[in-house]
Amino acid sequence: MDHSFPYGKVCAKLQQTVYTEQRSTRVARHAGLGGLTAVMTGPRFSLLWSVMILPLACLAGAGWADQSAVTHTQSQSRKPRFHFLLAQAAGAHATLSQRVEAAAKSLDRFFATDKTFDEETNTYLRLRFETVVDKDLGLSFKPDVKVRLDLPRTKRSLKLLLETDPDDSRRRTSQSTPVESLEKQDYFLSLERTARRAGRWDVRPAAGIRLDWPPDPFMRLRAIRYFPLRHPWLLRTAGQLFWFGSRGVGARTDADFDRALSATLLFRSTTTLSWTEDDNFARAAERLFLFQYLDPRQSIVYELDYQAKDDPRWAADRFGFQIRYRKRVYGKWLFMELTPRLSYSSENHFDPDPSFTLRLEAVFGREYL
Repeated sequence: MDHSFPYGKVCAKLQQTVYTEQRSTRVARHAGLGGLTAVMTGPRFSLLWSVMILPLACLAGAGWADQSAVTHTQSQSRKPRFHFLLAQAAGAHATLSQRVEAAAKSLDRFFATDKTFDEETNTYLRLRFETVVDKDLGLSFKPDVKVRLDLPRTKRSLKLLLETDPDDSRRRTSQSTPVESLEKQDYFLSLERTARRAGRWDVRPAAGIRLDWPPDPFMRLRAIRYFPLRHPWLLRTAGQLFWFGSRGVGARTDADFDRALSATLLFRSTTTLSWTEDDNFARAAERLFLFQYLDPRQSIVYELDYQAKDDPRWAADRFGFQIRYRKRVYGKWLFMELTPRLSYSSENHFDPDPSFTLRLEAVFGREYL
């Protein structure tokens, strides 16, 4: 509907009125009315009407038309403005989500977590060696190796992986000497393909063998995705299906909820569910982290963990608390960690079990040059 004022029709109507009044004046003179009637309806008054009143009426009409056009334009622009505000809010949300994701990945790279290795697309090498002192002052050693190499002529889509036992719950075994710990550790060699992203999912199938005799083949399919939630939350999900010749099939899923508390603090909640055919029961774990950035060379993470299994019913199997202090001691690739821990497990009838871990770690990759 056209809401503009019809000032053209009004002007034409006023001109017709002037013509009618001039005709009335001539009739009045013939009737002898003269006098005041002649003045009020005479051509001079009609001329005054047409000269003064007509432009004012047209001007008023134009003003009313402008006001109506503005009102109509405002009503029409409400919807575009609303969409503009939504677009601005969406842009701000995306920017803040990217900052939270960048902060979380930066901390993961500094602590060289397993998820950094899982998501890495370039050549990457991590050598880790831990010395653990238990409550009886006994020593145990835990080595860990993770290597990811780009294979030539594969357009960086095929990787060669060498790693210790991918099942974290199984490779945490202690040996009496450093040499014995290295010799008795299980190592796995595999080829992993970085598949094309299905939407926002990072899908990576792999196949390989355990370096032992007889060889133990395995296959694995891993999928990872980040979900920006309402600021300042970020969700990372990682699921994997695997099969080992000696263990059968299994599955594992992880959900990480990250929240930036300040410029130096980041909170993370990690929920893990896993199941393996040989165990024939499921495990659940909940871990809470508080990362504290101190300076570019050192950071602290406070951890609280809880584990349970449905054997026969869901019950606590292990829980504990630890503080990890990590410092870069040389360049960007050599790190040292000090970790006091207090744990409780069903194996020890939930008696307190304090320990202290010294970790030395060398990391090689593009981000550590």
